[in-house]
Order: sequence, then C-alpha cells, then structure tokens
Amino acid sequence: MRAVEPPPAQYASGPTISGVTVERSFADLARLQAFCNFYLGRPARGYYQACYVAALDVVALPDRHAWPSAAERRQLRAHEWAHARGWRHAASATGSEP
Repeated sequence: MRAVEPPPAQYASGPTISGVTVERSFADLARLQAFCNFYLGRPARGYYQACYVAALDVVALPDRHAWPSAAERRQLRAHEWAHARGWRHAASATGSEP
C-alpha cells in the first residue's frame, strides 16, 4: 500500500468549509497530474496521487477504475476531503496541523 497520511479525527467527517465542495474523478492519471500541477504547482518531491484545489473547491481523485487498490483510493479520498474541511499539512510536510 502507498503511504497516505490519515487526517486528524476532527477533519475525518462533517461539512466542508464552503459546504459546496465537489469531487472530480479522473480516469487518466496523467490528466489528474496535469490538473493538480496546474492549480497547485508541481510537488517538491514525487507526484500527486490526488489533490484538493481550494480555489475551485474541488477534490480531484483517480477514478475507481484508474487506481489499483480500492482501499488506497478510499484513503486518498478521506485525506483530500479532510483538506476541504480545513485540514492542512504541517509546513515541514512531515506531519499534520489543524
């Protein structure tokens, strides 16, 4: 399994900041990368498995058929929706902060 940082409990469920966040699925992982790179810039290391674009209020995920593990996709989805609820990564990118 790929490492997906689980969100803190207070961000694991509930309404999003705006209340109107939408989810967009990508069947083509290269298009997902292009979308996330365009709005968020290229990551300092690695690549995006999924992303939350606050400016659009969109959670971008690989389509269920495009990701090899349903369990991993669920973890990615929980992680990105937590961002829509206000969770942000720590500045050091080694953990999380509210």
